[in-house]
Amino acid sequence: MAAKQSSFHFTDETFYPPSVSASPSNAFYLRGCDVVQHRPAYCSCLAKIEARQHGVLDSMFAGCSTAIAHKTCQALSMRSEEELAGKAIYFVNRDKLRAYADEQAGGVTPPLSKTSAAPLKPAPRPALKRPAETSIFPTMADGYAAAINAGIAELNQRTPAPASVPEEPKQVVSLPSMSPNPGESMVEFARRMAAQRAAA
Repeated sequence: MAAKQSSFHFTDETFYPPSVSASPSNAFYLRGCDVVQHRPAYCSCLAKIEARQHGVLDSMFAGCSTAIAHKTCQALSMRSEEELAGKAIYFVNRDKLRAYADEQAGGVTPPLSKTSAAPLKPAPRPALKRPAETSIFPTMADGYAAAINAGIAELNQRTPAPASVPEEPKQVVSLPSMSPNPGESMVEFARRMAAQRAAA
């Protein structure tokens, strides 16, 4: 059975043997220790007790070593209590505690309201007007027109304007109106008209 963690109100009714209290999965911390002056993890205290009993405890834990030797270490009495009870009393399953904490943290967050405003959409950007594509090179038609205009201008500069000559009065010859004769083909009519004009 696990110990109750009052800060989270977490309780695990699973039975655990005393040996699991020394495993790294134990998230139980002592309320206070007069030797280290903080709240050490219970599993780390059990590891120091085990190392002290085998004579391999690091010298940096001299205070813990002295407390274990004098049997004033708080974790020593806690381990004895678990061995007498035949179960882990001071064990909190780290994975279960984390899952419980995540569940509680998720329950605090209020659900999104169905009437909440729709997410803002970015305003549409006006389409950029592209300038009409123009070519910096003249087309073939432009080249011909430029060449013709240049030739005309050059010819006008070289050729003097002709002297004005009085126009002679035009002689107007009136021809009698002609029409095809009955039975005459169009070819015959055209020949007869041409002969008459030549004779005029």
